[in-house]
Amino acid sequence: MKLIFCGRCRDVRALHRDRTACTCGLSWGHYRGNGLDAVVGGHAIVLGLHNRDLDDLAHARRDECATIRAWRFTTPHRRLTRLVREPVAGQGDPDDLTRPPTPADAARGATQVEGRIDGQGQGERGSDR
Repeated sequence: MKLIFCGRCRDVRALHRDRTACTCGLSWGHYRGNGLDAVVGGHAIVLGLHNRDLDDLAHARRDECATIRAWRFTTPHRRLTRLVREPVAGQGDPDDLTRPPTPADAARGATQVEGRIDGQGQGERGSDR
């Protein structure tokens, strides 16, 4: 399970197939159609909860302690795409993240921008580690 955490408003939201956003609206995301890969944007810090731990928790007695493994997703990650900017409704496929470069992108030498943030700089096409 993936959650988004907004450091500004301190809100935590579970991701779903429909777009969800924090209280202040600066962190948002959704699952892609396969239910595994996620698209996030804004200030979202993405947290993962181990699904098996959640299943165990659902079946545990209320008087039992339970441990849940959690982690912070780093970018790049093969199951996570971070958008440089939010897609505009009605303009193409929301899963097609390729966009023409802005002047700032062109100044960095980017010819195609996929919207993910990688170790090479913000927004340039990166490897899927």
